[in-house]
Amino acid sequence: MNGDHDWFCFNVDAGQNVTFDIDARGGQNPPQGGSSLDSVIYLHDQNGGVIDQNDDADGLDSLIQHNFQRAGRYVIEVLSFGAGDGCRGCNYVLNIR
Repeated sequence: MNGDHDWFCFNVDAGQNVTFDIDARGGQNPPQGGSSLDSVIYLHDQNGGVIDQNDDADGLDSLIQHNFQRAGRYVIEVLSFGAGDGCRGCNYVLNIR
């Protein structure tokens, strides 16, 4: 894969509902101290397959809400839309709840 991708591993129980919320305050004119990140997130299963994805759920910030049918280890992948080799100043917080 080209570009800068961040990967986060986590474990869930069967039937667990989890929200993955990127907060970067992205956009063309971010507020003072904000980020210019236009995030995209992918949820991967134990075999690396994409089971959910999102781009621009909240402005340019991404969000996935997922109900896990199977317990196990999963991965969230975070990247910047169209950034190629990365995105300077593209800071963000991944909230998992």
